[in-house]
Amino acid sequence: MAPRHPRSGPPQQNSHGDALLREARKAARNAQEVAEQRGIEAEPAELPGADLPLTTAQELWTEASRVAGVYRKALQILERDTENLARERDQLQAKTAKQDQDQAGLVRDTLQLAADQARLAADRADLEKELAALRRRTQEVAEWAAQTRQERIDSAAGFMDLERQHQRRLDEQRAAMDQDIDRSRAEAASAVARERSELDELRQHSATELEAQRAELEEQRRALRSEQNMLRAMAENEQENEDLARQRAELAVAAELQRRQLKIDQLTQTHETVKAHADRLREELDRRDAAARDAGHEDPARLQQQIRLLNEDNSRLRAQLANSLTIEDQQLITRLREDNALQAQQILALEHQCASLRTENNLYLISTTEVEELREHRDHLQHSISTHRKLLREKQEEVDSLLGGERAPRPFPGLDELDAEPGLQTARPTNRKTPDLDDLLDHIQRHIHADRILSSASSPLSFDKRDLRCLLGGLAMSRLHLLQGISGIGKTSLPKAFARAIGADYAVVEVQAGWRDRADLVGHLNAFERRYYETTFTKAVYQAGCAAHQDRPFFVILDEMNLAHPEQYFADILSGLENTGEQIRLQLSNQVLEPAPQHLSRQRGTHLPVPPNVWFFGTSNHDETTVQFADKTYDRANVIELPATPPAISPQPPQQRQPVSLKALEDAFDRAHRQHGDASEQILHFLREHLVQPMRDDFKLGWGPRLERQIRGYAPVVVAAGGSVGEAADHVIATRIVRKLRNRYALKDSDLRSLRNIVESSWPSLVRGTVTADNGPTATLALLDELAEARG
Repeated sequence: MAPRHPRSGPPQQNSHGDALLREARKAARNAQEVAEQRGIEAEPAELPGADLPLTTAQELWTEASRVAGVYRKALQILERDTENLARERDQLQAKTAKQDQDQAGLVRDTLQLAADQARLAADRADLEKELAALRRRTQEVAEWAAQTRQERIDSAAGFMDLERQHQRRLDEQRAAMDQDIDRSRAEAASAVARERSELDELRQHSATELEAQRAELEEQRRALRSEQNMLRAMAENEQENEDLARQRAELAVAAELQRRQLKIDQLTQTHETVKAHADRLREELDRRDAAARDAGHEDPARLQQQIRLLNEDNSRLRAQLANSLTIEDQQLITRLREDNALQAQQILALEHQCASLRTENNLYLISTTEVEELREHRDHLQHSISTHRKLLREKQEEVDSLLGGERAPRPFPGLDELDAEPGLQTARPTNRKTPDLDDLLDHIQRHIHADRILSSASSPLSFDKRDLRCLLGGLAMSRLHLLQGISGIGKTSLPKAFARAIGADYAVVEVQAGWRDRADLVGHLNAFERRYYETTFTKAVYQAGCAAHQDRPFFVILDEMNLAHPEQYFADILSGLENTGEQIRLQLSNQVLEPAPQHLSRQRGTHLPVPPNVWFFGTSNHDETTVQFADKTYDRANVIELPATPPAISPQPPQQRQPVSLKALEDAFDRAHRQHGDASEQILHFLREHLVQPMRDDFKLGWGPRLERQIRGYAPVVVAAGGSVGEAADHVIATRIVRKLRNRYALKDSDLRSLRNIVESSWPSLVRGTVTADNGPTATLALLDELAEARG
């Protein structure tokens, strides 16, 4: 409770107090309107309370008390001077009676004023309670506003933290990219070392291969420099974004400080207005006190006249007091209080909505700024690109004009070199007579064993006829072969030796662990240099289409094929293998590049056709450095599992033969299909009768037309080459059906045992006779035993 004014007595109402109250309320409304317009939390102007010099009721009571004191003093003077004024008694009796009446009326008025004072005191107590509640509410609003501002500051700080986290992530990504660059450099260095060792062994290709490796290394260096420039640009962009965020935060803090200063100025102005009005009231009070003191020395007649005037003022003030607080005024006050509470709620809602709109606006401004910066950066880059392209075209035209048409750069330098080799453009003689497959297989085994180029004299290459038949039948079954087994058993040597035995040609492509897409396999086009960087694979496939190799089988050997995912870099070939009867075409460019080598296709771009004499061989090891083949690859391939120990054989030396032509080999396959087509039907009948239902019911596995088509291509050739129906069926069932049970953890031992019993008991119906080691399900039962052992 604020201290009262030094003057004592009940409070009384006057017009000055009402004016002060109205001005204070007006100042509060003005401050509230300014706060709503400026979007800040403004403290409402404090209404004058009991600590002001005089309220309206206090002023009235002070004046009434002063009049009563003067009247009592005048009465005492009259009583002391009664004896001296006897001669004036008659004249004064009438006046005295009238004064008595006036005194009685004054007493009644005094009592009424006392009652009014009590009522006003009660009203003031209620008003003080309401003011206290309003101050508490104002304090709560101020605390809420301070919390909101703190949250805004925290959110700005959080934005800075987010920027710093983003910068840290970019630093981590940059470090990871630096590691990748270092790893790429290491891989490039290892590749260079490996290529140099091969160049030393193959002197005739040293100059060409060295130039290709230098070009690839130069391209890698350019790519690394480009990545480093990109990283520096990203770092500079992130630094600019961080500076922009810091500037925005500083602007937000400056705006908040400006709003606070405006609030302080408004409150200071309101305080000065109230203080000036209080000073005026004090001056009025001092004047009245001086007039009261001066009145103590006046004569009684003048005092009576002043008392009369005061009584008239008192009556007028009582009338004003009676009419000051009517029922309508009280109702108006009540409505104003309700409106004040409703407006306070609306202010809170509007402040919340305003905060949300400010947040959205800030985000919009940030997004707009970023978009503008990106647009400007894009325009700058486009302008730079157009400028460089223009300069490139000018330089290209200048170089073309200097070199002339014949010496102008060509887009396929590596393939042009192959076209320029006379030996590749001349057809070589082959044996077009259709061979007997059994005799051909015997010649292949003897030739491999006697080959001293691929094997040393102390350890000749040795492969069982069963594995060689599997490869020969696979040539009729699919154009993709997967050679699996432990390291060092001749997975890469087998297709090489087989090709040399039949007079075919081959090329080895070393797969890298970093291959991710088709560009790693077939090469890529540098649009600025207008040059295509061919790979070993591209040159091998192109070479197979030249005249020297067109009439011979050509094997493309992908060494360590599962170092990377074939489903990614070999996807074009895998998809093309499904389109039987259609030639596989590898797209090198989506635009026609001229002058193009003679064996490239120029329909809707530049393509490299895969000739029909090409078969693909992939070797694979299974360790922690390799990946597993997907079913997509297995289903399209002929899988050959080489034994860990080579067979001990001593065949007779081979006789010299001319290379087998592609046409002769295909005719031999066709003759085998005509003569032994019933072998494939036996296998298909066996699968339908004995394996379809258990594989579907117990293991949820099945097969479609692709497997049937492969069996019809594979089984007759195996039988024609000296094998049996059981041997062909054992290979197909083990590698194409039972193999899919590997890496399944929900297998039941009972289901595996049941499947093994079905295969073992029904096999005699397939071979139509006694089951032996040559025609038995050796590989199938071994794989089932391996699965059961893994379960146990």
